[in-house]
Amino acid sequence: MKTRCIWSITPSHGSISPTTNKRPHKKALSRAGQRATDKAPLARLSMEADGNTPSASLDLTLWPRGEKYHLGRVDFHGRWVNWFGNVNPK
Repeated sequence: MKTRCIWSITPSHGSISPTTNKRPHKKALSRAGQRATDKAPLARLSMEADGNTPSASLDLTLWPRGEKYHLGRVDFHGRWVNWFGNVNPK
C-alpha cells in the first residue's frame, strides 16, 4: 500500500502572517483528508512554529482517521531534532 505524504513548514518568522498562511492550505488539507481511504491513506508531516521557542513542533497526521501524533521538537533550520520516541495519538 502506498501512502501519499504532504510535508509542510511554517514560513520564516514574520515573512507571512499566520492568518494569511494557514487559510488556503488548511482548506486543501481538509479536502485531501476527506478523500483519503484505508486503501489510499494520506499523511501530513508538519514543522510549525507554535510559540514554544527556540524550536518548532514536529507533528504527523494520518487520514482517513485523522490521528495526530506529536513526534518532537525541531530547530527551525533543521540543525537538531528532539524525538519523543513512542508516541500515542493526541
